[in-house]
Amino acid sequence: MRWTRFSPAAGRRGFYLIGVLIVLVIIMVVVMKGPMSRDPVSKVTTAQTQIDRSRVSTCMLNRNAIKTDLTRLLITNPNMTMNMDIIRRRINIPPCPGAGVYLRGQDAQVYCTQHFPAPASQMQQMVQITEDYE
Repeated sequence: MRWTRFSPAAGRRGFYLIGVLIVLVIIMVVVMKGPMSRDPVSKVTTAQTQIDRSRVSTCMLNRNAIKTDLTRLLITNPNMTMNMDIIRRRINIPPCPGAGVYLRGQDAQVYCTQHFPAPASQMQQMVQITEDYE
């Protein structure tokens, strides 16, 4: 009976090949887990949520800008009456990104019918600032 001895390099070659294959499989699982784990519906929902948040944020900035412009206009012209036609011509009033209408309350607060509605107790005292775009 003849004994054949395997060389150490031959045994290590197989071990290295299996190790490299295992590392490649782990890398593939890690790389493929991100896109495959989320379904397309959640991506659309996330995008829609971000769009809604940006609309609310833009509306808040617009309301603050209108309130600042109204305050500035009333301070620089103390004898001016609150005629909304004159105010609409004198200050730049941006539209609401959600197609809401801006209202001014007696407390000098600016409300939006879409994103920041006024309290029900004050609705009778509101003055419409923007025009309806419907």
